[in-house]
Amino acid sequence: MKNIIASIDFSDVSSAVIKHAAEQADAFDAKLHLVHVWDPEVLIDSGYGAEPALAMNVHDERLESLKKRTEEEAEQLRAKGRFCDGTVLIGRPHKAIIKHASETAADLVVIGSHGHSALGSLLMGSCASALVRKACFPVLVIPALEADEERE
Repeated sequence: MKNIIASIDFSDVSSAVIKHAAEQADAFDAKLHLVHVWDPEVLIDSGYGAEPALAMNVHDERLESLKKRTEEEAEQLRAKGRFCDGTVLIGRPHKAIIKHASETAADLVVIGSHGHSALGSLLMGSCASALVRKACFPVLVIPALEADEERE
């Protein structure tokens, strides 16, 4: 293994994703790539109801904020002596991750699962399950339950 992607979304499970991806990178002396995918087509609550994020004048500010957060996470790993870069991708999460994994010759993608209900998965989709179904590389799914246990 030479390249491992940790897909983070800044939710509670992200710290567990980073931990497991870093452990795998250490074990195989692999490069770690932190990736956050922003889908601006997703509706956001602006306080005046749900609106498409692109319709608002926050696109550039939001993108810069996400880049900064991703880079801060990568910097924490570099401070521990690991090779790590951080990238923000734009698009449908599973498609963007698959494309990035192909471009970086990723040997493994580590992603968190939020454990949505059946209705939640139907309405919001599940990036983790889409990756497992459509990827041509191994996917390690970290359950949200593990993140809950780490907080206790």
